Amino acid sequence: MCPGYFYRMFKSELGISPVEFINNERIKLAVGLFRTQNGISKMNILIVALNVGPTLIVC
Repeated sequence: MCPGYFYRMFKSELGISPVEFINNERIKLAVGLFRTQNGISKMNILIVALNVGPTLIVC
């Protein structure tokens, strides 16, 4: 499948681009990793970032 065709069909069906969709899913996953029953997460931001997908980490 041609990438341009895929992009157009994806956007016409969902109303957002594939990149926006992936970013939205990563955000949902990160929010879920931060949430706990008592409202305090034991995961730090670096661990969450590493778990939700490709990131650029600058030290």
